[in-house]
Amino acid sequence: MANYGNFQTLAVNEYTPMIYAAVQQMRSRTERFMRVYGMNSRQRRFQIIDPVSSTQITDLYGATNPQQAEFRQRWLKTKIFKSTHEISRTEMQQAGTIDSPLPRIVDAERMEMQRRRDLVAVEGLIGTAWTGENGDIPVAFNEKANTIPVGYVQSGTYTASGLTFDKIVRAKTIFGMRNVLGQDVERQDLGGPEMVILCTHEELAALYGIKEFTNILYSDQRPIASGYIDNVLGVRFIALTADMLPFGSRPLGSATDPTGGSSTTNVRTLIAFTMNSVAFGVLEELFVRIEELPTNQYVWQTYSEIAMGATRIEDKGVLKIDVSGSSGNF
Repeated sequence: MANYGNFQTLAVNEYTPMIYAAVQQMRSRTERFMRVYGMNSRQRRFQIIDPVSSTQITDLYGATNPQQAEFRQRWLKTKIFKSTHEISRTEMQQAGTIDSPLPRIVDAERMEMQRRRDLVAVEGLIGTAWTGENGDIPVAFNEKANTIPVGYVQSGTYTASGLTFDKIVRAKTIFGMRNVLGQDVERQDLGGPEMVILCTHEELAALYGIKEFTNILYSDQRPIASGYIDNVLGVRFIALTADMLPFGSRPLGSATDPTGGSSTTNVRTLIAFTMNSVAFGVLEELFVRIEELPTNQYVWQTYSEIAMGATRIEDKGVLKIDVSGSSGNF
């Protein structure tokens, strides 16, 4: 008997897949803000020439006395990541139908690799970098020089706090004093925001209570109306999943030592950086294969693989910003 119901409703009920992806971060959120370099091998060397000096000529016929230009090396190393899952013969027989789990499993692996990309970025930003002629000399993150502690205030007694206007201004001040970015500082990158801060939605929520971010006298974006804080003070805020950023105990800090003071619990470490100070490398784009396993009772498997890495090129262009927060388990 013919069915004369609404065609759109019938089509949705009849052809919508019965398997849905759970709520999760589905794509990389750092990809657009880190310059990607092609890789011909598992590591790539960057050479940085330090500023040179000049001298006054006091003898018109004196020797030139040329100096040796100083170069530093920084190595971008890649790691290989995989995600693989078993598919039974019965499930494989459903391939090509709307009930098949195959495309959903492959898509779930793709989303995991996108999240992995952000984790690799975080590790490259604040983890161990490598230098030397062969890339075998480790360079630890300089906590004392490149940390804005959880207790930072512009003036007064240090007290643990979340992401504040003072901390953001402090980060921009440090970058400006280092000639990384700021007013009248030459742009060395190929575009994009002046500064990127990796944070969570908890820090964004705190910014709604700061007039410098919400009052129309300071911002023309009307974040209270739109619900988004995008670009303020030349800063692009990127909200990551909470477990991607370090969380635990950190020093309160002091006016003379960011790594001093008492140990403070429930501290999340945010990351501020500029695009020209970091590099992301992809040796192998996402590789996906679906194949039968004769040695495993002829079940099938999905296999996804990617090879990538990240590193700091200029340590002066990456900062940790410690803030009070929660574990993010809502």
